Amino acid sequence: MVKKQDQVTHNAKPTAVESRGGKSTIAIKGTFPEKYFAKKATMTITPAIKNYNGEIKQLTPIDFQGEKADGKGQIINYKEGSGFNSVQNIPYDPAFGKSILVLNSTVKKGEKEIKLNEKEIGEVNMSTKRQDIDPKLVYKNQTSDGTNYYFSEHNYIPNNLVVKTATIFFDFNSDKLNWNLPFNQKEENKQALSELFPFLMDYDSIQSIDIEGWASPEGELRRNQQLSNNRSLVGKKWFEKELESYLKKQSKETKSFMKRLTYKLYDKGEDWDGFINALKNANIEDKDKIINVIQSQATKIQKEQQIQNMIAIYDEIDQKILPCLRRSYFKISCVENLRTDEEIMRLVNISPDSLTKNELLYAASLTNDMEMKKKIFSKAIELHPEDYRGYNDLACIKVAEGKTDEAKKLFENANVLKSNNDVVLNNLGIMSYQDKDYGKSEKYFNESQKAGMDQSKNLALVKDTIYTIDYQTKPDIEETANDDKTKKQKSEDD
Repeated sequence: MVKKQDQVTHNAKPTAVESRGGKSTIAIKGTFPEKYFAKKATMTITPAIKNYNGEIKQLTPIDFQGEKADGKGQIINYKEGSGFNSVQNIPYDPAFGKSILVLNSTVKKGEKEIKLNEKEIGEVNMSTKRQDIDPKLVYKNQTSDGTNYYFSEHNYIPNNLVVKTATIFFDFNSDKLNWNLPFNQKEENKQALSELFPFLMDYDSIQSIDIEGWASPEGELRRNQQLSNNRSLVGKKWFEKELESYLKKQSKETKSFMKRLTYKLYDKGEDWDGFINALKNANIEDKDKIINVIQSQATKIQKEQQIQNMIAIYDEIDQKILPCLRRSYFKISCVENLRTDEEIMRLVNISPDSLTKNELLYAASLTNDMEMKKKIFSKAIELHPEDYRGYNDLACIKVAEGKTDEAKKLFENANVLKSNNDVVLNNLGIMSYQDKDYGKSEKYFNESQKAGMDQSKNLALVKDTIYTIDYQTKPDIEETANDDKTKKQKSEDD
């Protein structure tokens, strides 16, 4: 068997070019020729991979035995010979990324054990990779399977209704203005009232000015209805006077503007819902009991009497809950973004600086022309350098153009201007993934998820390591080496 060892043939082939689970597999096949394997002999073939630093990683030994030998291996017939096939798992180790597959065989007969010559049968190249991706450029509200680079939200809503509210509070059983009341003295309430008139001037389309008069529910029903009506009228009178004063200070034409306004007055009566909700949020230990007692009464008169009883016991009801219900409530409704899509696209070409930031970015969503999108996003950066969206969106276009270095800088600029933005972090994660920087990619995806975007699919991609293996038989290696040598010699001769 020792003398004829070269007659034993071996070859190997990966069972799959790609695999998962931290390992690759390779099938080693061989053939023992006729009249080779002694009947009382045993043999162990130990495959191993040897890297170019001389390190060795042994694989699973393969045992064989002759027809009359005591052993545990595959029986090989002396007269006919036999083939064998062994599937070997090769755990991935970067140190053995490029290795030689060798076979070390030991023959044993009786007490005698002989090691055969080590046999190199091929070269193994192992590496890792991730699934290839082909990201699309989309907006978050668009349906798209797979991975995506996202444009920023333009936040533009055509014909969008916007509302501003404020409140004036009144004393018990009164419809007279009293600015010294505690609720009227609160800074947030003063601020809300002062913002009503600038708000009106910001919009061309004023849909309505609603003024509601309300009363607290502890008084007599007819009187409360009268109070709520009067409070809406007093609110309107105050509003008109203050608006006229504001317009004069702003040097605005007064009469024509005020004629355009439409008021809707509502006498809402007693605010029972407001009372119950305020009571639920109050810092009163027995509030649930109080609510049950009041709501169990059959008539409004009985309910009002119960409130009177509670006022005598609980100061918070008298001093905080009921005073906030006696009010004039202002609600101004305006419509913004009245330009048509056609008008916006016309202005993009002739006067982009006349558009708002949101209108400009909205215009880019109206066209599929990448050059036009690039022009718009570049103009957005020029006009609004403080807004991260222009940088993020132009970066997406650069990705489509294959200019990844420029795209990366733009994404990073966007991230500086708007940290913790889910879209920007997603895009940085996709770019890192395509750069094969999977650690950084996972970091960005996790941060994007914390900022609100579902990143379960992208995180699964990052963690899904694919192990690749390539195998060359020894003759192929020698042939490649000879070809390289021939090319080198020819180059030197030239």
